[in-house]
Amino acid sequence: MIKERLFRDFAEMARIPSPTYHEKEINAYLVERLKGLGARVEYDPEEGASLQSNAGNIYAYFPGDPVRKPILLSAHTDTVTPAGAFEAHLENGKITGDGRFVLGADDKAAIAVIFEVLRRVKEMKCSHPPIEIAFSVAEETGLEGAALMDLGRFRSGQALVLDMSGMDLIGYAAVGSLDIQLTFKGKAAHAGWAIDEGINSVMAAASFLQKIKTGTLDSETVLNIGRISGGEAVNIVPEETRLSAELRSFREEKMKKAVEELRTAAQKTEAEYPGLKIRFDVREKYKPYENRKEIPLIKALQKAGEKIGRPQKLVRCKGGSDANIFNNKGLESVVLSIGMTDVHSVREWILLDDMAKVVQLVLAFLKEWK
Repeated sequence: MIKERLFRDFAEMARIPSPTYHEKEINAYLVERLKGLGARVEYDPEEGASLQSNAGNIYAYFPGDPVRKPILLSAHTDTVTPAGAFEAHLENGKITGDGRFVLGADDKAAIAVIFEVLRRVKEMKCSHPPIEIAFSVAEETGLEGAALMDLGRFRSGQALVLDMSGMDLIGYAAVGSLDIQLTFKGKAAHAGWAIDEGINSVMAAASFLQKIKTGTLDSETVLNIGRISGGEAVNIVPEETRLSAELRSFREEKMKKAVEELRTAAQKTEAEYPGLKIRFDVREKYKPYENRKEIPLIKALQKAGEKIGRPQKLVRCKGGSDANIFNNKGLESVVLSIGMTDVHSVREWILLDDMAKVVQLVLAFLKEWK
């Protein structure tokens, strides 16, 4: 019965496309589902307007034993693209899409799990802590919805963020991320009659790239040059070239050091090309975090895993999640793996059995969470 309900819920959500900034329809559906499960829901569809989203974050509250500590369960409602309505396919326990769009198990599988947890808690009629729900918008574009979220609406001091590939993993730490944009401003000139009068921004960018290290900078830090563009035509010395990069690290101090090294390389490049100007823009997407492995939240999850015969492994996440925002706002959070595979591609899939196992783990955790 649990698996049938999980697939039904997931299949219903698969019919409602929700690419980032277009979560209005899925959120309206989720609000009604939460109310039907007995939760008190707070939802302002205009909350995401500052993000250019047509929806807001969802805050929900499910009553429990008032003497027990509340716990927050979190997932996000947006997906990457290509997104569209489709019929989820179940064969031999494996859920897939139709090959045209992402499946959206990231993160609709987590939402289906949370719905089933709420249902099971009601059916079992046993003592459980108050459960609070946070469904964020615009997670895939840099945790924007979570950054906008008013955590003061929650009583919980701890959160479980259901948003990671693999199984039986607890993400206790994660990288932070910076977007870095460099604009090389040279001087346009005719490539035949006046080529030596120009300042070639493409060549300047190439010289800059030769001065820096990319890829793995150390065991905790990576730098990726993801995009470069410039020039107008082959008979014009290119005046402007733009370079986009992403820096990730488990340590803020290492990110600062890497940025300074990039600035130094930019200054050296300007000195090589008199008249060249390099604009350097850095935007923080989210900060890193690292919880102690001994915190009660992790201990309760580990004990729950042991009781159901599935030991949980602690890992450091190389990608961000809403837990980055929550932890840096003072809400102690870890990430739970939910089994989603080949995410951010039309090949994405998830095992129905793994979704049921996550339900089992969360229910076991609720028994341990005092």
